Amino acid sequence: MSLESCSICLEDVQTEAPLHLLRLKVHVERKQLEVLMQDSEAELTRENRHLAGTGSERLVREHRAFFRDQGPLSVCEKRLQTMEETCLKLPEGDAALQTLEGARKDFCDLKQEIQSTHQKLLQHQDKWKEYSAR
Repeated sequence: MSLESCSICLEDVQTEAPLHLLRLKVHVERKQLEVLMQDSEAELTRENRHLAGTGSERLVREHRAFFRDQGPLSVCEKRLQTMEETCLKLPEGDAALQTLEGARKDFCDLKQEIQSTHQKLLQHQDKWKEYSAR
């Protein structure tokens, strides 16, 4: 291998390595986002399963506690923001941008599920009346 070809290989590595690290960062954020979203979906499933049979305000309290302001949704939003900021440093058409779009869609779907469950809880007024009365 000549010095010139080594120099070319080094340039290629120096060009690709930072982009690869950015892609890895997006991938890691996506995986961490998926874990948070799975936890949230598990909580929604649990709430929906217990909605019909639970007559106490405990379910309402647990919903509010889990989905509070600094809960998993705000952490998900921060992860998405980190992914967006990282993707700005990548060239257009990079595969990581598709990862970001998929994450946005999944997060939007999760927020809709949370809103739907919240509406179901609101339809059970007896639970909310008991909770508000205290």
